[in-house]
Amino acid sequence: MFNSRSIPTELWAQARERLIFFFSRRLGLQNAEDLAHNTLLAIWTRKDFEFAQEEDFFRVVHGFARKILQEGYRNDIRNEGMLELDPDLETEVFGVRGLRGAEASTFLEEVRRHGQEKLKTEEWALIEAAANRDEDDQPVTGQIRTKVHRIRKKLAEITGWKKSEV
Repeated sequence: MFNSRSIPTELWAQARERLIFFFSRRLGLQNAEDLAHNTLLAIWTRKDFEFAQEEDFFRVVHGFARKILQEGYRNDIRNEGMLELDPDLETEVFGVRGLRGAEASTFLEEVRRHGQEKLKTEEWALIEAAANRDEDDQPVTGQIRTKVHRIRKKLAEITGWKKSEV
């Protein structure tokens, strides 16, 4: 049985080269060598791993490398910080199935008017609640999501957005 202390030096060197290749393809060359050394150090400090064959060593190295890679991604995200948006940035008006700009706004206003007129009050309230949700709101139940989906299909048929299949 092998453990991290009895692995031959040449296998450690091969593992180092493989790790540098692994990390350079994922996080860039500037961090690859440091992450490879962190991975090998993490394995070296663990005395409880035993390998039946020398080839199992590379599997364990790869497992440790994946965890170190995740930590590297987290550190990159923390170090980069958040991007601030330019307050003078104009909002882009997205098209709605071929409609652009004012046409899309007019269409959506018409859909809203039809929804308020032709749907039941509780159905329209569910649609508005779904449209005005914040990230701080509690998750909705599957039953409510199903109701909203059915109401949206009904609204699509009323407005002619989607032809009903008869």
